[in-house]
Amino acid sequence: MAQICGWSIYSLLIYFSATIDRPTEISSNLHLQLVFMTVFNIFFTHIMRLYMLRNNWLDKKLAQLLPRLIIISIICSAFIECCLLVSEYFLSDNFYNDLKPAQVIINILALTLLIISWNGIYFTYHFFQKSRVKELENVTLEASKNEIELKNLRSQLNPHFLFNFTQFHSFLMILNLKMLNAIAASNLLRKSLVSGKENLIPVSEEVEIVKSYPRS
Repeated sequence: MAQICGWSIYSLLIYFSATIDRPTEISSNLHLQLVFMTVFNIFFTHIMRLYMLRNNWLDKKLAQLLPRLIIISIICSAFIECCLLVSEYFLSDNFYNDLKPAQVIINILALTLLIISWNGIYFTYHFFQKSRVKELENVTLEASKNEIELKNLRSQLNPHFLFNFTQFHSFLMILNLKMLNAIAASNLLRKSLVSGKENLIPVSEEVEIVKSYPRS
């Protein structure tokens, strides 16, 4: 739709310019030429776009992309101008008299600048689209990271709640002669859970764990 609208507007601008500057030269041949120009512009720039997508030009760096865009824009402009000359050959009675090589070169250069601008808009649009997708991926990754950190924090907090509960339970047993055994059990549980996360445990810590067993 962008191709059709853009090139149609371009052809209409040329038509309005011709009606203002040379209203007496407006004829059916001019209308046909503008129609052919619109069709050729849409066709060849669409082929150019497919070629760029097939060769992954959207993923190339700017230094690699610029010379390629200039070359392909010149080639595309030359094809369009050749097709316009062929159509003019069949529509005009004085084709060879009206043909001017300098004017053909100027037309190719002007169309090249137009197509380069078209490519600039096209690649700028996709650049911002890729930036938005990348930003969304970063936000999703950050959210996943925060969720993992939260889960790790919860896994660290849960044993502390358990330790606090056992300590509180030991204080409730202060009226009982088993208070010391309850505290010892709480310390044993704490050391067991902490040391369970380590691959290697010193012998001294093993001895402390054994000493922490409740005494009967």
